[in-house]
Amino acid sequence: MNCRYDTTDPGPTRNRMEQDRLRLFRTRSRLLSLLIVVAGLTIGGCTSGDREAADDGQTPQALEDTELGADGVIVVDDCSTGDDADQLCVGVASGMATAADVGIQSAVIDAAIKWGDDHDGTVVDLSSDNEEDFRNNIDILVDRGYDVVVVPARSGTSILSEAVAAYPETYFVGVDLVGLSEAENLGLLSFSDHEVGFLAGALAGLLTESGDVAQILGSALVPPVSDLRDGFANGVRYTNSRTDVDAFFHPGDLDTAFADPAWGAATAAQALDAGADVLFATGGETGHGALVETASSGDSVFCIGVDFDKWDVISDAQPCLVNSIVKLVGDGLEEMLDAVADGEPKSGEVLGMVGYSDYHDFDKDVPGEIREAAEEIAEQVRAGDVSATRER
Repeated sequence: MNCRYDTTDPGPTRNRMEQDRLRLFRTRSRLLSLLIVVAGLTIGGCTSGDREAADDGQTPQALEDTELGADGVIVVDDCSTGDDADQLCVGVASGMATAADVGIQSAVIDAAIKWGDDHDGTVVDLSSDNEEDFRNNIDILVDRGYDVVVVPARSGTSILSEAVAAYPETYFVGVDLVGLSEAENLGLLSFSDHEVGFLAGALAGLLTESGDVAQILGSALVPPVSDLRDGFANGVRYTNSRTDVDAFFHPGDLDTAFADPAWGAATAAQALDAGADVLFATGGETGHGALVETASSGDSVFCIGVDFDKWDVISDAQPCLVNSIVKLVGDGLEEMLDAVADGEPKSGEVLGMVGYSDYHDFDKDVPGEIREAAEEIAEQVRAGDVSATRER
């Protein structure tokens, strides 16, 4: 259930809201207010979690005096009516996550909360599970005067595009999204798919003993997927030039290419039967199927995830999941929010960094020299000393 504000509350006038949102483009010397994100409350039929209200140290009367956003998240501050022009309010419109970006969304929320905690800023996450509530949540954040609205849901790209045009005085941040037109009030935190693939390939080249590695991919109709393939091949050649690299694209259309775990599993089995001992799987649920199949093969093989640490998300893949190539969302979002706080919001694309996740149970199985070599390569890629796009 998505809980909305009482429509009988007249709120500030539109002119006042527009004036307050101009605060975004002014230099700020300090940030005020308190980070308040309280979940797990049940009020007026709006439920999130199983905790009682008293567990959060709130009295029933105090809770009645607050207003609720989506999913029981309490929004205490109405940022549009604040008297302090230095106050910075950040809202995250999350939800509608697919298997491909659930971890990205979680990382965005954690990073925003940490930033607010470190800078005494106000941070709120409004979650939704359908398009109507997603739109409403963005409207809520704008109407309440939030200076920054962060959107990490790929499935909400078109909705974000509409909001950017409708609210030119609000600064939006899209995280790991594609297909958005540039706008002065839109910053796009993006990541190089060449670099993601390159780090996966570099590790695969270091790990393989058979000299044969494979990658399971989504649709070749999507340019970033081809970038992943090329980056992976370049990475393998960088660390092990004698290794054979097999690439398998899903043959279906965009409606099925990223949601076909059965094809991912069957193709992974085919690659393993052909001798591959390291498999890199991408493509949302399709890639997840490949990871799980590899883990169930019973052979001494490794698999590598992508985008975020898949260890806890796909527990069935743990028997082979040596590592995941992760997009360092926290570092990139911190940079963009710092720029807003300094009165210089970044428009257009902001390129974030990528790296390796934890090795988890494979920490002792992967020799230290391999882990060190992989991390050194990651640092060189981030520093620009090694190109992920150059064929080796």
